[in-house]
Amino acid sequence: MRTCRYKRILMMGVLSGIALVLSACGSGIIRGASQTEGSMENREGASGEDNYDVQLDEEIWEKGYDLPIDRAEEKEAREDCKKALVYIGEMYENIDSKSTKEENSDTDHADVFSQTILEKISNTLGQKGIPVAISDSPLGGMLNYEKMDQFLERASKGEECEEVLYEIDLDGTVSRKKYSFDGKDMYVLDCIGLWSKEEIGISMISYTRLKEWEYTDRGWFRYELCVPEPPVLTEVMEGSVLIRITPMKEEFRALTEKWLLPIGYRGNNLLRSEWDADHMEQLDYNGLFEYLYFLKYQHRLDSEQYMNGIPREEFEGLLTEYLPVTAEELRRYAVYDDETGRYAWAGAGCTNYTSSIFAVSIPEITAITENADGTATWTVDIVCEILGQESVIRHQITVRLGEEGKLQYLKNHILGDGMARIPEYTYRCRGD
Repeated sequence: MRTCRYKRILMMGVLSGIALVLSACGSGIIRGASQTEGSMENREGASGEDNYDVQLDEEIWEKGYDLPIDRAEEKEAREDCKKALVYIGEMYENIDSKSTKEENSDTDHADVFSQTILEKISNTLGQKGIPVAISDSPLGGMLNYEKMDQFLERASKGEECEEVLYEIDLDGTVSRKKYSFDGKDMYVLDCIGLWSKEEIGISMISYTRLKEWEYTDRGWFRYELCVPEPPVLTEVMEGSVLIRITPMKEEFRALTEKWLLPIGYRGNNLLRSEWDADHMEQLDYNGLFEYLYFLKYQHRLDSEQYMNGIPREEFEGLLTEYLPVTAEELRRYAVYDDETGRYAWAGAGCTNYTSSIFAVSIPEITAITENADGTATWTVDIVCEILGQESVIRHQITVRLGEEGKLQYLKNHILGDGMARIPEYTYRCRGD
């Protein structure tokens, strides 16, 4: 998911405009939002820099965003972020963009680094002993997470404390986040650095108060930033953030990554609908085919290969391998042409796919029950980073692990009132 990065850029862009307006109102106040490289140098020698407009200053602190940044703190943030980029710079130089895109061809974005490369960058920076996380990789945990864990435990007890976290974005951007708790409120000084062969620079820096925060029992750092609200903005800005601190239980993480993440909640309804072996008619088999294809072969299917549909033997062989459904049932439930012997196929697009926050959420196994019949039931929480929620909806998927590491999905049950809160699903293909 790259939604978190886009949300951050949107927020910083809006704050940039607000900062320009406010800077014209009060001379000498060091603005935090969207200060670019060179802005600090341009302020050197400015007259009246200590003559704060007290009333304006109080209003800014009350709002909680675009907060004034201490000069020493800003200088430290910029220098540390640049040092981090220099430290991992050699790795950036050795990255071949073509091979990177080929390795990462199973994602929706060609301009992001592969997980392998991101982990190499993260591990290199983590050797310094500082907490490091990869953006949009919540299951992967955080390097040197113990320091963030101790910081949040102390803050939860009301102790004054601070800690620095580095976050590697999917495009290689490095963000240095310094969290500080003063015994009452928590703040984050966020400095974002960019690397290129021509130069290393700071693209944005901001200082913001956290409107609310929580360190959950499952090891999530959940918080909401203070952001502009109406009438400053005509639309509501999302300021929720969710960061995994402590790692998942290794067994849960491995099973989630192997069997649930490739399926997810986007483009198919296997994990977002109520079904079992006796009620299989509601599943979108035509949409599910590409996800099970990736699960089996570990690469995306070639859409051009199936422009005229999917051959019956291939479609039925794959679906019956992973689901308790027969070939006869597939021909009834899925979109199938008996004359050509092919199942309909279409890539997800604007006409057959409705995007939603739910669709970009991820599954996380939080409990496993071994059943007497040899099956297992996984309790799964739907994690939504955009909403800052570690459990939007909970469901249980029953599976059977067979020989040679094969798995069959047997049943999915949505707990509580989850079904009523899941958006209506759009089927990939439509029959006549």
